[in-house]
Amino acid sequence: SFFLIEPHLKKRKIKYVAHHGGMKPQAAQKAQDDFKQNGDITLFLSSDAGAHGLSFQEARFVIHFETPYSYDLLMQRSDRIN
Repeated sequence: SFFLIEPHLKKRKIKYVAHHGGMKPQAAQKAQDDFKQNGDITLFLSSDAGAHGLSFQEARFVIHFETPYSYDLLMQRSDRIN
């Protein structure tokens, strides 16, 4: 698991996709597509790699599990759903 929260999500049977900077481009794109197209997936779990260049009008909330020190990065993350 890349994210510390993943075991907790699995335990609660919360369907999600993971996205981080260490992924191959094809895997990162698949995670994005799965989130956008599969209504059963309710969580897009991402590192700061998801803060740039992604757009998720399908999402309703951004929850910052680890809040960044930079206000600009915080706003960049939140703007993904606008």
